[in-house]
Amino acid sequence: GEKGGPASAAPRTTADGRAVSYQRKIKDLVLVMADPALQESVESITVNKEVPLWKEGRLVLLTKYLDGDLVGEKYRLTNVSPSDMLLVEQELYRRGVRAVSIEHHTLPAGDGTDIFLVRERKDNE
Repeated sequence: GEKGGPASAAPRTTADGRAVSYQRKIKDLVLVMADPALQESVESITVNKEVPLWKEGRLVLLTKYLDGDLVGEKYRLTNVSPSDMLLVEQELYRRGVRAVSIEHHTLPAGDGTDIFLVRERKDNE
């Protein structure tokens, strides 16, 4: 048999399709973070901490949302450079990150955008 085919990269699903509901949970958490009316449904922690990422952008972690084994993070990114900034979700993926959603992908100088990130909850959270 061939090793390393596409099947080996697919997420393992249980008979009841748990991977599907996991994807849905991730999506739901992004929606909750984006909609203040839904935020009562999950535990939230106000953080307001600047995160050094790029010198062209000021990134602040505003709020953390705890939802079972997932953590949602709401960031505010401000373009502090003199030129337009183009954002792609891929730049924000790191180990454990399951979803990234950027509200505005093109940021003129001085403008800001909300960024929503969902990652796996760490043991100490």
